[in-house]
Amino acid sequence: RLRAPPQKSVSDAESKFQKLSERFDEYQVQAEFDKGNAKNEIQRYQDVAEELEVQLKAQLDRYDKLKASMDSFEQTLEDREKEIHERDNSIKALNVSNKLRQVVGVSKNQDIKGLKVEVQEGKTTLEKYREHVA
Repeated sequence: RLRAPPQKSVSDAESKFQKLSERFDEYQVQAEFDKGNAKNEIQRYQDVAEELEVQLKAQLDRYDKLKASMDSFEQTLEDREKEIHERDNSIKALNVSNKLRQVVGVSKNQDIKGLKVEVQEGKTTLEKYREHVA
């Protein structure tokens, strides 16, 4: 025996289908909205990442410039230390040279005094000889 389906169940099924169809449409709209939000979020994160990359590159450039400046400063310090060392050596050499001159000067003065004494003794001897001859 076949029974004819009740009329009520067909209209109930259509009603359920209509409700499910509406809910599906709502889900699709929500999914599209969420997809748009996700794209916006992704773009926002990409923008932030790009800005951070720009800032990082700027900091690296500043670091490189600062490092070059420090290297230059260190080289300048080394050059100055060399100059100071060379000047110290020059001053020491001049001091030694001055001391040698003083020693030589004293020696020359003594030689001159010795020559004066010898000349004086020679004059005295010459005078005595003249007196003796006269």
